[in-house]
Amino acid sequence: MVKVCSIIITVMVAIGSHSLVVAQRLFENVPGSSTGITFRPSVYDVGLSKDSLRTINLMVPGSGVGIGDLDGDGKPDIVVGGNNGVAVYRNDGAFRFTNVTTNLGLQNSDLIFTTGVLIVDIDNDGDNDIFLSRWRHPCKLFINNGKGVFSEQGAKKGLDIVAEVTHAVAFDADRDGRLDIYLAVYSKISDITHANAAAAKSPTASRANPSTTRHYGAPDVFFRQTPEGTFVDATAMSGFDDEGMSLSATASDIDGDGDIDLYVANDMNLADILFLNDGKGLFSRQKKSNFRRYSAFSMGCDIADLDGDGRFDLMTTDMLPSDHIRRITNAGPSGDQSIYNPTFDSNQIMRNMVQINRGAGVFSDVGYMTGLAATDWSWACLIADYDLDGKQDVFVANGYTADITNQDYVYNLSRTDGLPSTAKFLREPNRAFRQTSTLNFDDVSTAWGLDDISASLGAAYGDLDGDGDLDLVVSNIDTVVFVYRNTADATFPNHRVVRVDLGPVNASNHGTIVTIVSGNQRWKREYVTVRGFESSVDAPIHVGIGMAQRIDSIIVDWPNGRRSISMPGELQEHTYSAVFTPSTATVSTPHRIASKPLLTRLPSPPYKHVENTFDDFKRYRLMPTRISWGGPAIAVADVDDDGRDDLVIGSALGSTTTVLLQRDGGTWERTLDSLFVSDRRCEDQVILVADFTHDGQNDILIAGGGAEFDPDGPEFRSRLYTRPNGRWTVTHDVFPFTTNAAAMCAMDFDNDGDLDVYVGGGVRPDRYPECDRSALLINDGAGRFRDVTDSLAPDLRNCGIVRSAVWTDTDLDGTFELVVVGEWIAPQIWKRRGSQFVNTAKEAGTDTLVGWWYSVTSADVDNDGDMDLICGNIGLNTRYRPQPNKPIEIWYDDFDENGSVDGLITYWPDTARRLVRDRMKVFSQMPTLNRQFNKYVDFATASFDTMIDAEKRQRARKHEAREMRSLILVNNGKGVFTPKPLPPLAQISPVLGVTVVDLDGDDYSDLILSGNMYGAEDDVVRYDAGIGLVLKGAQGATYRALDPDTSGYRIASDMRGTVTAILNGKAVTITGVNGDSLVIYAIPGQYVTSPIRSNETYTNLRTESGIRRVESTVGQAWRSQGRTILPSRYVLDSKRVKEKPNRKEPKHDN
Repeated sequence: MVKVCSIIITVMVAIGSHSLVVAQRLFENVPGSSTGITFRPSVYDVGLSKDSLRTINLMVPGSGVGIGDLDGDGKPDIVVGGNNGVAVYRNDGAFRFTNVTTNLGLQNSDLIFTTGVLIVDIDNDGDNDIFLSRWRHPCKLFINNGKGVFSEQGAKKGLDIVAEVTHAVAFDADRDGRLDIYLAVYSKISDITHANAAAAKSPTASRANPSTTRHYGAPDVFFRQTPEGTFVDATAMSGFDDEGMSLSATASDIDGDGDIDLYVANDMNLADILFLNDGKGLFSRQKKSNFRRYSAFSMGCDIADLDGDGRFDLMTTDMLPSDHIRRITNAGPSGDQSIYNPTFDSNQIMRNMVQINRGAGVFSDVGYMTGLAATDWSWACLIADYDLDGKQDVFVANGYTADITNQDYVYNLSRTDGLPSTAKFLREPNRAFRQTSTLNFDDVSTAWGLDDISASLGAAYGDLDGDGDLDLVVSNIDTVVFVYRNTADATFPNHRVVRVDLGPVNASNHGTIVTIVSGNQRWKREYVTVRGFESSVDAPIHVGIGMAQRIDSIIVDWPNGRRSISMPGELQEHTYSAVFTPSTATVSTPHRIASKPLLTRLPSPPYKHVENTFDDFKRYRLMPTRISWGGPAIAVADVDDDGRDDLVIGSALGSTTTVLLQRDGGTWERTLDSLFVSDRRCEDQVILVADFTHDGQNDILIAGGGAEFDPDGPEFRSRLYTRPNGRWTVTHDVFPFTTNAAAMCAMDFDNDGDLDVYVGGGVRPDRYPECDRSALLINDGAGRFRDVTDSLAPDLRNCGIVRSAVWTDTDLDGTFELVVVGEWIAPQIWKRRGSQFVNTAKEAGTDTLVGWWYSVTSADVDNDGDMDLICGNIGLNTRYRPQPNKPIEIWYDDFDENGSVDGLITYWPDTARRLVRDRMKVFSQMPTLNRQFNKYVDFATASFDTMIDAEKRQRARKHEAREMRSLILVNNGKGVFTPKPLPPLAQISPVLGVTVVDLDGDDYSDLILSGNMYGAEDDVVRYDAGIGLVLKGAQGATYRALDPDTSGYRIASDMRGTVTAILNGKAVTITGVNGDSLVIYAIPGQYVTSPIRSNETYTNLRTESGIRRVESTVGQAWRSQGRTILPSRYVLDSKRVKEKPNRKEPKHDN
């Protein structure tokens, strides 16, 4: 999440019992008149004629920055490249620099079209060399003589390749002690242009159309260094095969196996690629399942441990603006500028990606949650701790040669001529984000003084003045280079920093892992310098440790498998500096021994869910998520009376309901297909398995529905499958009405000894966001149901778009309340008052928690004897982020009077209420608006109040959402709840499935969560960051997320509900997956089903930490009905079990 801070940063530093208030911008933009740095990378002023420039593809300007000690004096020097050449600046100290470009030995006219700048000890002789990537000109390699004087040896070494090279990254791919080089190459557009120019001289020659070939990339090139110090092309033999439009390549040991891997960021035509190293220099392209989405126009990239879990995460930059007007004016007919969007069935989307590493090669994009998804036309992204508080921050450089994606400009492109002028530069503020807590960022661009408006591309950091903090050099194509002095040493005097210097980056130290340990805090960094865009940072690692007073150890794991260790102890100075060389290594790096995970994955049963084909967004154009991809519903019960848990699984249109009977050895037998085949036209929305006919045998109750069908169609039929004479039979239309059912749960709410039913209605077909009917249904004891909603709960009939419900006794009065959650509603608590049920959400403290709820589960998570509620919401990893007093709203009515409901979602990006969706999406629903807003800019600047007049707004209905977090509602024992957010990792995806179980026998309930929703609106693509999550419970309903390697729980799929069962005598959790097989995990320990007796609804269990209440439920969470399982010791040790008789109200005659 992100919030914008004020212009002046105010820092409270604790000093004894007092506080010191410091008001100061963190960075100072030191002018060139003071630094001596006056170089401006020009795009067009390169000494070539206008006609010559027309033959060169100028899409990617040169703007690289390199920082490193070139002359061995211990001070980092600066190299800046551009289309107009190169400038080299010697650091004279005191933030003064001298231009020493002549030390390269070449004129700037020989260095035009320089793109990337790489400073690295390529020949392993202990000093920094310079490699210059160039655009359509020979790349240059400058070998250092040790004193900062260079000789150009690109041709001699075999690196003078001519292509659209954007940057180079050097690393020892095969661990042979020599650095190799990978060159990121953009496209063949210049080749096509030159070929066309030649063809123009011949009347018979054919010419390629550049407009159709502009998205074609060119192959990247990988060079291995030979023992003689020359380089040979080893691209194919090393497994590299990227032919995308590469803008950056970043080397890192991203999978933590000890060798260097490579991530290539591609623009437009092909998705990014992660190449994993086998340890011998052979690379393999990883599957798309590793990264479930990519930026559409990936530009810059950085790899670092962003969230502090010891794994290296990844960020790529793209072009999504955060400003509303720019976002709308830059959104084309497809919803974004990408040719790869949902129209073309791709997982690329135009925005920054923040990929957190979940282990086992799986990543989760949390861009929206962090607030880093939209930073405008962004290039360099640099992850570092700029304020030295111990948490990684992010800097992003923005701008371009022109605002060429502005749709009003695009539609008038034919009226322009010539090259873009400097007056047309896209100048945007650069952005800075401070991490305040895990994955929680504040926008501090202004507060830190980094919001200068410019066209910035390349950037690098380094400690230019030796004060321990990281300064920034930002290259601009519209003005001179920005040099920012970091004042963290003065602004945060109590923040300490550890500086680790391993020398110039070469084959012996590149990729070295440095770990700083202080108490229970650990910081992990990697000795690599190519970061961001076209740039390389200074090599020494700077690790802010906040206000820590001591360093227990500095651990340096070298590429050769050796380890150096230092134990500094108490710190006396602001900056602690440590220098290591490979010769200081004393021990071998220990091999990590993987511990046994809590959960073990078991084979899936013989079943795979098949979703029928339907495009919700052709029928509901402005709906935020699909509603047709809800399955599969899952119910666990004994279907064949053999005492074992069986499975009943719902189907989509065209498939049959599946019954899996448990057999010996935990195997499954599919049966009863013939019973369901005649109902293949039905849609199984929700399933309950229980004794509805009061004959001692479990029946199967299925509620139909589906937003793709007509309300009176067969898909909406309710069905009850029973065994009156030992043979299964079906009764259709057991409910006296049809509805698009989305939730169902059973309870004997009239106290006559049989199970009655609540059915929750979802979206009313063709009328989003109107809800379909919900109902209370009384069972006559024979499985015939009567609708008593109007007499018992008239307000319940249209209670909202329901997604989940559960019966639970919230106030311990012996009567169960009905808890209902859903989309655009707050959690509702329907309590019996006299002869009716009334919604007591306000009394319960839940009425303000309006959200997009997916599930509700009742459990006593804090062992205090009452039932708490675990409520799964859409989470925070979404663009729909309400702010205090600025809710997400939906206004709906037939605004254009064409007979359909128009649901318009609004938000408050500034002081006005505005539409979230882009112009073309809104016009597809309300074409008449095109007459009113013929230009994109007119539509973008219009508020909702301008688009929809006052009379129509007054007539319209409105819902608003204020809470998107998944929560635990902690009960005070009287049915009043306090919301408590689940940990950050539980907020990165929707929570649909919830299993409550004590995994480790500590008497505290742990949570197993599942959930994604691939059916998001087509300019979001899908919510897919979830891989399942285990939350470890502790006293006071506090939870922490377990690492997937610890929990063993990892499902990178479109998960739905989760249930528990006993399989072959062992407890398991079973997760439904839309469009795929069920996933089963074994739960450790000995468990049994709940000891609640048949005539009871709950029991109390005495644990070491208190009294845990356990209730019997039939249906809860997301379309799920599972077993309540408990550690067997509760049942075997009778002293720890205390059961109370159930108190029932007198039967009410309905």
